[in-house]
Amino acid sequence: MTPQELIAIGERLYGARWKTPFAQSIGVSRETISRMTNGHRPIARQVETAARLLDQAPNTVKYKERRFSAKGESVTLRKGENWAHLIHCSCVDHIASISQPVHAIVTDPIWPKALDCLAGSDNPYQLLADVLRRLPESLDTRQIVIQLRCDGDPRILCAIPHRFPFLRFAWLPYAVPSPQGRLLISGDVGYVFGTPPKATSGKRLLPGQPHPDYCPLQCPPKAQPIIPAPEALSMLNG
Repeated sequence: MTPQELIAIGERLYGARWKTPFAQSIGVSRETISRMTNGHRPIARQVETAARLLDQAPNTVKYKERRFSAKGESVTLRKGENWAHLIHCSCVDHIASISQPVHAIVTDPIWPKALDCLAGSDNPYQLLADVLRRLPESLDTRQIVIQLRCDGDPRILCAIPHRFPFLRFAWLPYAVPSPQGRLLISGDVGYVFGTPPKATSGKRLLPGQPHPDYCPLQCPPKAQPIIPAPEALSMLNG
C-alpha cells in the first residue's frame, strides 16, 4: 500500500480530518499514521490490513462522515450546570427549529477552498450567511465561535451579523503539526464574536495563551523570614 492509497481510504471513511479517528479505530497513534502518509516510515502490514477491512465495510465505522445523509441526530453533553448540544444535520434546515435558549454557538463551517464533495463548498460565504441569518433572536445567543484551520481564509467571517461584535481570537494548536505543500499546518484559529460572559468571582479574566517565554511574577510570601546578612571576617576581628 502506498501513502496515497492510505490517504484515499482515510478520507473516504472519515473525511478531511481522518487521521485521528482512523488511528483510534485501529489502535495506533496519530503520529504513526502521519509518519506513514508522509513517507517517513513504511506502512505496516497491520495498518494496511485494517484500512482495507474498514474500507470494505464502511457502514460499521463509528466516525464516518455522513454530510449528505445527516438527518438531525443529536447528543447532549452535560457537566454540572454546563451543557452542550451537538447536532449533525444541515444547519440551513435545522437552525430555525431550535426553541430553547442557546447562549453560544461553536461551529467549523464549510471553509473557502473546501473539498468539492462537501455540500456548500461552491460558496461557503453564502452558506454561512444563510445559516446565521436564520438564527432566531429569541434564542438569546450571546457568542458565536467560528473555527478555521490556520490556512483558512478569514474573509468568510464577513458573514457574521453586525449585532455580534468581534471579541477576540484563540489559537488552537495541534499536538502533531503536518506539512501541506509549503505550509506547516500547526493549528486552528477560533474567532469569537459577541459579548463576553458576565464576570463572576474567580471568573473575571477571559483566558488566553501567553507566549511560552512568559513567566508571571510570583507573589511574595506574606511574612518574609529575617536572614542575617553575611559579614566579612575582617570586620569581626578587633
